Amino acid sequence: QIMMFQILYRYRLLQHKEINKIKEAISEYVPTLKRSQLIKTDDYTLILDCYNANPTSMELALQDFFSQTINEKRIVLIGDMFELGDEEDKSHTDILILLSSLIKNDDEVIIIGPRFYRNRANFQYKFFEDVPIAREYFNALSLKNRFIFVKASRGTKIEEVIKEKISI
Repeated sequence: QIMMFQILYRYRLLQHKEINKIKEAISEYVPTLKRSQLIKTDDYTLILDCYNANPTSMELALQDFFSQTINEKRIVLIGDMFELGDEEDKSHTDILILLSSLIKNDDEVIIIGPRFYRNRANFQYKFFEDVPIAREYFNALSLKNRFIFVKASRGTKIEEVIKEKISI
């Protein structure tokens, strides 16, 4: 969208004052509805992005989260990515490989969904085929001083894992 505004401005289809209004509106935007939401409490910080996930958005979001929380205690919950066609298995495996290069020993990693679950023998994470069992596991965790990352495709309903313990 920003690129579209730059093109319009370059070809003088937008006035300078309109560009400033657009920039101001973008800078004031606060994500809601489970789309890259940042929720801070005295106990934890949560990044909640469970509206959409694809391999690129998952990769970039994980890299960003880990780069910004290097010295923090982390809980990572990721769920299946949908509508990937022939690339489904490879894409899920690639995300798990990426994750293994980012985590440290005290990170808690929870993987949810049947697509990721097919990889459970190859990685040392907590794998859950569905939400109810993952919810039980998550509810037993301490969130004190944790940075929590949650991302999955909408159909995974990953927010159901955390909703009893975290108000979203």
